[in-house]
Amino acid sequence: MGAQKEAEVAIGGNRDSDSIEALDASMPEAYTAPLHRKLKSRHIQMIAIGGIIGPGLFVGSSNALHIAGPAGILISFSLVGIIVFFVMQSLGELATIIPVTGSFTDYAARFVDESLSFALGWAYWYLWVTVLANEYNAISLVVMYWTDVVPQWGWILIFWAFFMGLSLAGILVYGEIEFWLSLIKVISITIFFIVAIFISSGVIGPQKIGFKYWDDPGAFADSINGVANTFVIAGTLYAGTEMVGITAGEADNPAKAVPRAIRQVFWRILIFYVGTMFFIGILIPHDDDRLLSAESKTAQSPFTIALSDAGLGAGASLINAVIVIAVISAGNSSMYVSSRTVLYMARNGKAPKLLGRVNKAGVPWVALLFSNLCACIAFLSVSKAAGAVYEALITLSGVATFIV
Repeated sequence: MGAQKEAEVAIGGNRDSDSIEALDASMPEAYTAPLHRKLKSRHIQMIAIGGIIGPGLFVGSSNALHIAGPAGILISFSLVGIIVFFVMQSLGELATIIPVTGSFTDYAARFVDESLSFALGWAYWYLWVTVLANEYNAISLVVMYWTDVVPQWGWILIFWAFFMGLSLAGILVYGEIEFWLSLIKVISITIFFIVAIFISSGVIGPQKIGFKYWDDPGAFADSINGVANTFVIAGTLYAGTEMVGITAGEADNPAKAVPRAIRQVFWRILIFYVGTMFFIGILIPHDDDRLLSAESKTAQSPFTIALSDAGLGAGASLINAVIVIAVISAGNSSMYVSSRTVLYMARNGKAPKLLGRVNKAGVPWVALLFSNLCACIAFLSVSKAAGAVYEALITLSGVATFIV
């Protein structure tokens, strides 16, 4: 128990005011070195607003529209969004009072039981490793929209090394990168909403669309079954809203930054998720062959399809560039969350001790390497249909999301 308390102090999770005095001087510094509190309020605000806008929203929404139809995805994303909103209000209160990197994994041990913390921590880590593998698969598909000179496995390998190098740069670099990438994503989606209104009204494009796709092929692809089948997809795409709780452990002023970020959850859900589902639902029929499904060999974002059909080919290429930015942001965040989660568990006896090492810059490099190596399951996509692998990965991470 003494070693466990010492480990908790190292990442901000001390449960006793005298725990600091109990640190064992003989323990190697690499296993007790604290993470650095360098995230500014502006970093956390922008991470909260745009950090969860990943390629899943741009590409995974394609599969959701194909399965449920335009009305179906509005219902499923709204219902899951309500659940997420109330969960985040509760998490926000705890993260403000107890700002530790372990977040709800630590809270489970504090207020319930160590066994629950163990199961929750590994499920959450698995969720983000699966999401990371999903990002590798997604970016390899999107980049091949422009060229197929480099094979899919080659792109996965390139971005694997890129994410690893980015994550080893430190928490301040992570915060700055997320700030600017999130800003680009927020601006891009806002512009798409405006353009979508013009396309639907006939100002841009060959025809006035309105709500004709709600009549033919219909508002629902498979009635209530389609709605139910997209709950897992919705849960996966919402994954990341709880990231604020993790960043609280490395925020310079969590008491001020966390409550502000939590208050933005409602608008993030309403505008970016429900809003996106609404616009792609009116611009694209759910039976379009270009939508990503288990039978598809290639992946096109519904954003790209909508702009291409309106004659905005350049805009479609820009959307794919934004998707690449979203993948970089999401991959960066996946590395961050998975490494901090397994670091907390390693320092509390719930994972191999080696994973708890931190260098002088406050970077948990062993945990980062371990998580990134496990994400190499993305290479399985090389020998399977792109749609089938993507759907399997997103389902696995979605199930983990609901468990957490």
